Amino acid sequence: MPGTVTLLVNTGTPESPDKAAVKEYLLEFLNDPYMIGLPDAVRRVLVNRVIVPGRVNGSAARYRDLFAEAGGRSPLAVHSEALAAKLSERLEHPVLPFMRYGQPGIEEVAGVLAGAEEIVIAPLFPQETYSSYASAAEYAIAEVSARFPDAKLRVLRPYYDHPGYIDALATSMRPYFSDVYDLVVISFHSIPLSHQIRGARVGMDYQQQCRTTAHLLAKAVGVPDEKLRVTFQSAIKPMKWLGPALETESVVWAKAGVERVLVVCPGFAVDCLETVYDIGSKQAKIFTATGGTEFALVPALNAQDHWAQTLASMLRGDRVQPLT
Repeated sequence: MPGTVTLLVNTGTPESPDKAAVKEYLLEFLNDPYMIGLPDAVRRVLVNRVIVPGRVNGSAARYRDLFAEAGGRSPLAVHSEALAAKLSERLEHPVLPFMRYGQPGIEEVAGVLAGAEEIVIAPLFPQETYSSYASAAEYAIAEVSARFPDAKLRVLRPYYDHPGYIDALATSMRPYFSDVYDLVVISFHSIPLSHQIRGARVGMDYQQQCRTTAHLLAKAVGVPDEKLRVTFQSAIKPMKWLGPALETESVVWAKAGVERVLVVCPGFAVDCLETVYDIGSKQAKIFTATGGTEFALVPALNAQDHWAQTLASMLRGDRVQPLT
């Protein structure tokens, strides 16, 4: 009977790149009220009948390419499992991946959670917004509380400015950082402007948290101000999202004569479709086709030893707080 169990909570991934699996994942993902803020009945019709049918073929193709490049499995699943294993060794208690959408979910981890005196919910989102940290944390808390009401729950709070997190990012970035790059780009997942405005009103200023992370990291690595760019990526039209957009800006840079760009995405604890494929492959090809020479992506922290050690220390520290 474990005294403590930690759940590493992330967004999730389709189990396979097959169209049926991708469709199932998209239906769950896009029907999250935090993703599309419409009345339930309206959102279900829009997602189930319009958005998913229109996107599933393209999404399945992207996942097929991703799985092929990553050896047949989702990198998010592979790196999450590896990170959990390293944390288990360091914390000396079970640490399990847990996904907001897809598997592993509550059914897959229930056997280990049974009888635990304490369960730590650890969302792997350094910055806080409705569609990532809030959705994942609330979902995990609800699922765990319903099944294990007697367990003491604690939650890892956002760590966007934690010195250990910044140092881990800097350690990973330094081998790639050099004067050959014309620009160093620190990019984050975009969110709808409506989420940003609503969150800022309640003290959840995602944009400011991202910019704090970016400038702390740039200072730690020694990026000159004139070479630093902070962007956001993966916006979905036609809604207005946070910018400037990496996809648009990178084309402008290439056309203006910028040859070499180094990109890091600190908001992703482990690599996934958006880092490996959308940015590291697709956007890199667009940049070079437009006139650039090199578009290099620093890998996410993943299960690197120094990150596992840092995260273990954070999970022992005061960023993990009792559920109130």
